[in-house]
Amino acid sequence: MLRMSADKVLREITPYLPEEVVKKLGTLSPEERKVFEYFLTNISVGELLCIRELQVYYKLSDPKRVIQSLVDKGLLESGIGSYSIAKPFREALIKYYMSKRRR
Repeated sequence: MLRMSADKVLREITPYLPEEVVKKLGTLSPEERKVFEYFLTNISVGELLCIRELQVYYKLSDPKRVIQSLVDKGLLESGIGSYSIAKPFREALIKYYMSKRRR
Protein backbone atom coordinates (compact mmCIF):
# COMPACT_ATOMS: atom_id res chain seq x y z
CA MET A 1 0.00 0.00 0.00
CA LEU A 2 1.28 3.46 -0.90
CA ARG A 3 1.62 6.09 1.80
CA MET A 4 0.09 8.97 -0.12
CA SER A 5 -3.35 9.69 -1.54
CA ALA A 6 -4.30 8.30 -4.92
CA ASP A 7 -4.71 11.83 -6.29
CA LYS A 8 -1.18 12.75 -5.26
CA VAL A 9 0.25 9.50 -6.62
CA LEU A 10 -1.47 10.11 -9.95
CA ARG A 11 -0.20 13.70 -10.16
CA GLU A 12 3.34 12.54 -9.38
CA ILE A 13 3.48 9.67 -11.90
CA THR A 14 1.58 11.31 -14.79
CA PRO A 15 4.80 12.61 -16.41
CA TYR A 16 6.02 9.00 -16.60
CA LEU A 17 2.85 7.63 -18.24
CA PRO A 18 2.25 7.23 -21.98
CA GLU A 19 -0.08 9.92 -23.37
CA GLU A 20 -2.75 7.42 -24.46
CA VAL A 21 -2.98 6.07 -20.89
CA VAL A 22 -3.40 9.60 -19.49
CA LYS A 23 -6.20 10.22 -22.01
CA LYS A 24 -8.00 7.04 -20.90
CA LEU A 25 -7.92 8.28 -17.30
CA GLY A 26 -9.82 11.39 -18.38
CA THR A 27 -12.72 9.27 -19.65
CA LEU A 28 -13.42 7.41 -16.41
CA SER A 29 -16.85 7.52 -14.78
CA PRO A 30 -16.98 8.44 -11.06
CA GLU A 31 -17.33 4.73 -10.15
CA GLU A 32 -14.42 3.74 -12.37
CA ARG A 33 -12.34 6.55 -10.87
CA LYS A 34 -13.04 5.30 -7.31
CA VAL A 35 -12.04 1.75 -8.22
CA PHE A 36 -8.96 2.86 -10.13
CA GLU A 37 -7.81 5.01 -7.19
CA TYR A 38 -8.33 2.02 -4.87
CA PHE A 39 -5.98 -0.06 -7.02
CA LEU A 40 -3.51 2.77 -7.50
CA THR A 41 -3.18 2.96 -3.72
CA ASN A 42 -3.11 -0.82 -3.16
CA ILE A 43 -1.31 -1.90 -6.40
CA SER A 44 -2.50 -5.52 -6.36
CA VAL A 45 -5.36 -7.10 -4.41
CA GLY A 46 -6.97 -10.52 -4.20
CA GLU A 47 -10.29 -10.77 -6.03
CA LEU A 48 -12.46 -11.60 -3.02
CA LEU A 49 -10.90 -8.95 -0.80
CA CYS A 50 -11.16 -6.16 -3.35
CA ILE A 51 -14.80 -6.93 -4.13
CA ARG A 52 -15.69 -6.96 -0.44
CA GLU A 53 -13.77 -3.75 0.31
CA LEU A 54 -15.24 -1.92 -2.68
CA GLN A 55 -18.75 -2.92 -1.58
CA VAL A 56 -18.30 -2.10 2.10
CA TYR A 57 -15.97 0.90 2.14
CA TYR A 58 -16.66 2.45 -1.26
CA LYS A 59 -20.39 1.60 -1.35
CA LEU A 60 -20.29 0.11 -4.86
CA SER A 61 -23.16 -2.25 -5.61
CA ASP A 62 -21.44 -4.06 -8.51
CA PRO A 63 -17.66 -3.66 -8.19
CA LYS A 64 -16.96 -6.65 -10.43
CA ARG A 65 -18.62 -4.87 -13.37
CA VAL A 66 -16.54 -1.74 -12.77
CA ILE A 67 -13.34 -3.76 -12.38
CA GLN A 68 -14.04 -5.57 -15.65
CA SER A 69 -14.60 -2.24 -17.38
CA LEU A 70 -11.17 -1.06 -16.20
CA VAL A 71 -9.60 -4.34 -17.31
CA ASP A 72 -11.23 -3.88 -20.75
CA LYS A 73 -9.78 -0.35 -20.94
CA GLY A 74 -6.32 -1.67 -20.10
CA LEU A 75 -6.04 0.20 -16.80
CA LEU A 76 -6.18 -2.91 -14.61
CA GLU A 77 -4.91 -6.44 -15.16
CA SER A 78 -6.62 -9.63 -14.10
CA GLY A 79 -4.50 -12.38 -12.62
CA ILE A 80 -5.39 -15.73 -11.12
CA GLY A 81 -7.64 -14.68 -8.25
CA SER A 82 -6.30 -11.12 -8.15
CA TYR A 83 -6.35 -7.75 -9.87
CA SER A 84 -3.61 -5.16 -10.15
CA ILE A 85 -2.90 -1.86 -11.83
CA ALA A 86 -1.69 -2.21 -15.41
CA LYS A 87 1.98 -2.37 -16.33
CA PRO A 88 2.33 1.27 -17.47
CA PHE A 89 1.37 2.41 -13.95
CA ARG A 90 3.73 -0.01 -12.25
CA GLU A 91 6.54 1.16 -14.52
CA ALA A 92 5.65 4.82 -13.89
CA LEU A 93 5.73 4.21 -10.13
CA ILE A 94 9.16 2.62 -10.39
CA LYS A 95 10.50 5.51 -12.50
CA TYR A 96 9.02 8.04 -10.09
CA TYR A 97 10.57 6.40 -7.01
CA MET A 98 13.89 5.89 -8.76
CA SER A 99 14.01 9.58 -9.67
CA LYS A 100 13.33 10.49 -6.02
CA ARG A 101 16.08 8.15 -4.87
CA ARG A 102 18.72 9.81 -7.05
CA ARG A 103 18.17 13.23 -5.46
